[in-house]
Amino acid sequence: MRVLLVEDNARLSKFIKKGLQTEGITVDAFGTSGEAEAALQTVSYNVVVLDLGLPDDDGLNLLCRLRDKGDNIPVLILTLPQAPRRDGAIKLECERRAPPSQTVSTYNRRPRY
Repeated sequence: MRVLLVEDNARLSKFIKKGLQTEGITVDAFGTSGEAEAALQTVSYNVVVLDLGLPDDDGLNLLCRLRDKGDNIPVLILTLPQAPRRDGAIKLECERRAPPSQTVSTYNRRPRY
C-alpha cells in the first residue's frame, strides 16, 4: 500500500509517516497542495491523507480538483480543531462530486502526539 500524506506541520507529518511505516505502509509526505498534485501525476497511490489548512491552497480545493478529474481515490481528511468547522461543506462538496455509491463521514478528535 502506498499513501500520499499532505500535511504542512512537519512534526505531525513525521509522526503520521512513522506510524504508517511501522505498519509496512509506504508513505510519500508533502507539505503543500502543489507538491501533492505533482506527486499524484506521477505516482499511483492507494489513499491520500489530507490536511485542509495548507500554506499554498485549501486542502478542500485539492480534493475538488481530484474529483473534477474523475479521480475517486479515497481521501482521509485531517485538520486541527482550531480550523473553522467545515464538516458540512466537505460533505456537500464530496456528495456533489463523488459517485452516489460513495459516502462521506466526519470524525473529530484532538490529535495526541
